Amino acid sequence: MIVVAEEIVDRSAITSDPNRVLVPPARVSAVVCEPGGAHPSPVQGYYGRDHEFYREYHAGTKTAQDDAAWRDRWIRGVPDRAAYVRALGEERWRSLAVKGERLAADVNYSAT
Repeated sequence: MIVVAEEIVDRSAITSDPNRVLVPPARVSAVVCEPGGAHPSPVQGYYGRDHEFYREYHAGTKTAQDDAAWRDRWIRGVPDRAAYVRALGEERWRSLAVKGERLAADVNYSAT
């Protein structure tokens, strides 16, 4: 399995909270740092869900021919992440960014 990560953090940050380990390490072949790689899905603390992209996808893929055209535009037609973001539009991408910080409270899983 290849894990696509928004950010690479120190191992201690991940292992400090069991809820942060979503994939067993033995199943991971590689980790790729690719900011924005989950688009159009959201990544908590980084960017929100691109509802408009999902609407465009559903409207534009109703037939096999439409689906092929959509894949040509958004998958086969973009050589890299930068081209994908350019096709999406910088303004649209910036509009998805989280505004401000909302930090979670510290958690102590070993409290008695």
